[in-house]
Amino acid sequence: MWHRGAGLGRGPLAYLALPFHLTYQTSRFHGAGGIGLAPLAFAPMLLLFGAREKSTKALALLAWVMTSLWFLQQESRFLIPVYGIAAVLAVLGWRAMLARTGRMAAAMALAVVAISLSYGCFMIASARSEELHRVVSPSYAERVRAQQIPYLASFQYLNETAAVRKVLILDRSVPPYYLERDYLKPIGQWDEQVLPGVTRAVDALPRAQELGVTHVLDVQSTIAPFQVPPNFPGLELVVDLPEQRVYRVL
Repeated sequence: MWHRGAGLGRGPLAYLALPFHLTYQTSRFHGAGGIGLAPLAFAPMLLLFGAREKSTKALALLAWVMTSLWFLQQESRFLIPVYGIAAVLAVLGWRAMLARTGRMAAAMALAVVAISLSYGCFMIASARSEELHRVVSPSYAERVRAQQIPYLASFQYLNETAAVRKVLILDRSVPPYYLERDYLKPIGQWDEQVLPGVTRAVDALPRAQELGVTHVLDVQSTIAPFQVPPNFPGLELVVDLPEQRVYRVL
């Protein structure tokens, strides 16, 4: 946390600059964007027009203490409660200001909110530009999907074929997240042994029918080559592509 949370600086000057940084660059060291103008613009109005309620004073004091303690390590997610408190104080400051000022101040307050929302939308859109591109361009979304999902052709076949009921996944690195069928992985990602007495995934092949498996997914990955032996009895090759094969259990 100490190494990751050095993004907003150390020392007295960095501490005094926190209102600016948290407004415009909340997650500068983890991502992009800030919390907008409203807290910085309206929360101080409580001090200007007086915060009489003890609960309001206690809330402001709590936010200050939490922020000061957070400044010592600056792990961004630990400041989330303060953002919520800042929103509450901003609303209270807005109400206190409008109760004591005229239309011009109200118009300026609305402008601040509009700018803050626009800034937030811009930061979200700029950080999610690739996702937005996928929304407006199905062809681009399909290209990205093909790049990001490993063994996509095999998953598509297994998900779209009605005869597929349960899949035996031999390679422990294959992510079954993309599979919409029941599956069995004899050896887990961290070498967990799912079946008693089976220390290698390929040893589950002779028990495929007994285990209710209808198809076998075999891949050539960075950790292992294809595992199904050539001409293995009881299996029919139905998908044969570079680095991925699907067998039907006969």
